[in-house]
Amino acid sequence: MIYPNPVKNELFVRINNSAEKITQAKVYDIYGRLIQVVSKELLNKNRSIYGFKIASNLPENQILSLILIAENGNLFSGRFLISK
Repeated sequence: MIYPNPVKNELFVRINNSAEKITQAKVYDIYGRLIQVVSKELLNKNRSIYGFKIASNLPENQILSLILIAENGNLFSGRFLISK
């Protein structure tokens, strides 16, 4: 689950399996172009919730896709709206 949605400055994701270790987050635009990569060093984790700051240059009022990559290769995905 991604929240808040729409996103302004910071995005949070709740992962149902708290044992999963997310190593990277990728943000794509509606055309499938990669527009932000967040390394595990920049991902803030509190139990099963991950958070990170959204790049300031992302387009406003667009639906973006988020892919989280776990250490074991599992992928988690979702969509969110940018509203600054």
